[in-house]
Amino acid sequence: MSKKKGLSMEEKRQRLNSVFFEKCDFLSLKEVEKFGAKEKGLSPMQIKEILQSLVDDDMVKCEKIGTSNYYWSFPSEALDSRKRKLAEVEAEVQSSAAKILTINSQLSSMLQGREESCERDSLIQAIAVKEASVAKLQKEVSRYADCDPEVLKRKCLDAATALDAANRWTDNIFAVLKWCADHSPGLSQTDLMGQLGIPVDLDYLA
Repeated sequence: MSKKKGLSMEEKRQRLNSVFFEKCDFLSLKEVEKFGAKEKGLSPMQIKEILQSLVDDDMVKCEKIGTSNYYWSFPSEALDSRKRKLAEVEAEVQSSAAKILTINSQLSSMLQGREESCERDSLIQAIAVKEASVAKLQKEVSRYADCDPEVLKRKCLDAATALDAANRWTDNIFAVLKWCADHSPGLSQTDLMGQLGIPVDLDYLA
């Protein structure tokens, strides 16, 4: 008989957050621990840590009244908070996509001239950083998959556009390398990549 799989951190967060939606009230830490353990099956030893992570992500509000902290999270506030977060991530993706296009355009122009320069190396490094940023933002979007479907749809389209742009310019780089190799007898694409400082493992994004 297989061992029952435990809950992930995100599942525990969702369970504890649902306590606030169901109670629609201001709760003390002791009340949160009681409801979380009794009604949601969470370990009392973990509830404080889970609650703090929700507060850190602005999914649960916390205010000190007198000597005690009180917590709350109403459905309407949670939705507004997630919409704001999605809007921020969407703006970051658009900004990153625009920067990738600009950097790749500059890199393409430099490859045609085949001049050695520190600026070209910096651009190559910048592309890698921005592509990693896009990947991170795409992962961030997946965390909010249960939010506004229309906002999420637009976000996914923007991420796909950024990915297509990165791959299109990668394709342009390979085309320039092939043209240079075809018109330079005895010089392979691999040689050209070495001379131009282009990583030999340069490849399309999946």
